[in-house]
Amino acid sequence: MKDSKRARIRSECCMAFLVSLLLFSFAVDVHAVELTYKIQYIKGDAEVKLHNMTDWINATVGMLIPGGTRLSTGFKSQVVVCKQPNGSILNISSLTQLVISRFTFLDAEKKVVTRIDLDKGKVKAKTTTPEDIRNDMKISTPNGHAAVRGTTFSVDQTDSTCFVEAFDGTVEVNSTATGETVQIIGYGNGTGQRATVYNSSDPIYVETLYDMDTSDGGDWDFSQYLLVGGIYVPVNKLALVAPYIGLVSAIMAAQVAITVYVRRAKRKKEGQ
Repeated sequence: MKDSKRARIRSECCMAFLVSLLLFSFAVDVHAVELTYKIQYIKGDAEVKLHNMTDWINATVGMLIPGGTRLSTGFKSQVVVCKQPNGSILNISSLTQLVISRFTFLDAEKKVVTRIDLDKGKVKAKTTTPEDIRNDMKISTPNGHAAVRGTTFSVDQTDSTCFVEAFDGTVEVNSTATGETVQIIGYGNGTGQRATVYNSSDPIYVETLYDMDTSDGGDWDFSQYLLVGGIYVPVNKLALVAPYIGLVSAIMAAQVAITVYVRRAKRKKEGQ
């Protein structure tokens, strides 16, 4: 009787462990995929430091840039990086230092989440919104941040001032010092707005620009960089949970073997 009770308790403990392990395996976020940028164009000097490296290395065309990478450009330099699946582009100017802190595709929400920390310098960004994928991009600076869903805009951080320009679409601009938030609009025809964010208690200053360059090859022409993008790696959800499935299967097999052994031992003892 005691052996039967022990076997039952052992079986119940193993089943509880299996259930917990299964719940843990399904709690793993199989819907988030880390993406990479691809360097499309370089002029001058630029360096990158990947998130798992301690040393800076020279940036090269074709290099893949994952989230967590720090990028720095030199004097009279320029780097253009592209990403897929939505073909968005970052045009990074000279003397710029930034960190791509997050670059993730959320499968369940069909959304690309991009977070960039701009220490200093200037970045022009063109984000697109395909029918089945949304954009959630935020560029943060010491003075504030600019958030968009799908637009063409720029962020320029100097020592004490941040300038955000909207060429096409709407940009939400926030001030770190005051907490103030404004929206600026660009119309894509050379007319847009600029928000100036100070590192003081001064309010955000918004003005309208009428002479934004719309010419081919001009400051706001991204078409030459749209032919080749970064990479988007589709998620293999089964592959992500396969190790857990294998572990659970092994434990279940061990449980069956233990149960059979206990029953045989019990019968052998009863037959003696």
